[in-house]
Amino acid sequence: MSYSRWSESELYTYWADTYSRSRDDQTFVCHVSVTEEHSVSYKDLRTLGVLDCAYRMLETSHPGDGDLQDELCGYLKEFMIDVETYFVDIDLGDGTKPMSIWALISISVLGIAIIAWAIFWSEAKRLASYLWSKVKSHA
Repeated sequence: MSYSRWSESELYTYWADTYSRSRDDQTFVCHVSVTEEHSVSYKDLRTLGVLDCAYRMLETSHPGDGDLQDELCGYLKEFMIDVETYFVDIDLGDGTKPMSIWALISISVLGIAIIAWAIFWSEAKRLASYLWSKVKSHA
């Protein structure tokens, strides 16, 4: 997911590593020029803080540019909100583990499908029993 592009900013920023199952491994990438890029993990953002990470990303290419640092801080905050939205905490019995919201939805849909199948099977057996009793009574 892109947070800024060259056409609207001096920075090209996006969320990378979306295939990881860990919230902490999610990565924000910032291209400060065509030849220079920096990345930071969600875990590092939480540990070091948004302002410190933004400063480190811009210190070589745009030192002292407060406006660009504020802009980057905004993108970093959006990234953190998106990661928090995408991952939810569920208790798997051994502590809280992050899980993709889509995985949680898939599990829910599977549960609903199993319940629906059980209801269908129960009703099908009841219908078959009723029809069999009718056949036996006419024989």
